[in-house]
Amino acid sequence: MFGDKELVRACSAVGTGQAVGLVGELPPERVRRVFRELPEAVQAALLDTFSGERRDELLGQLDAGQAGEARSQIYVRAVTDALRRFNADVTVPERAPAGIMYVSAYHKVVAVSALLVDDGRAGVTAVEDAAYWLRAHAALSVSGLPIDQAVRRYCADAREQGRPIGAVTWVDERDDGPLKRALAALFS
Repeated sequence: MFGDKELVRACSAVGTGQAVGLVGELPPERVRRVFRELPEAVQAALLDTFSGERRDELLGQLDAGQAGEARSQIYVRAVTDALRRFNADVTVPERAPAGIMYVSAYHKVVAVSALLVDDGRAGVTAVEDAAYWLRAHAALSVSGLPIDQAVRRYCADAREQGRPIGAVTWVDERDDGPLKRALAALFS
């Protein structure tokens, strides 16, 4: 019913959920045509909705920076979902840097940093800052890459000094166990 330009304008005028409903029903070739012009929130929601080959195809249309940012946002949402699978209360604070959230349980708060392309070095720094800002009991860096040995030593030394901090690799649901154990250790 709408031309491409009208569809993009309509997606900008309605809520993200409605826009995803509009665009998600389109044939794949039309989605590819309008994807770059859609508001960022709609792009991110579509990338969450689509999976596998269709998501990769849309990510391929973005420049490297946009695609990296989109992948990072998808990763943060996946980590958030993983934490919620543990029945944790996960909150993203207002004005928080990208990837920062906190988990509250047992009258304690653990700051969490989720960074896709990190070996723990940037995540640990970010989450320590966030823990201070949030007045959290502990801090956990969640990374999409294997944790650097120097980061592991740093976290162990910090725990010995009474600063509970951890770093864990999480890629997908198969890593839920290590993530859950790392989080539980920080609440104890």
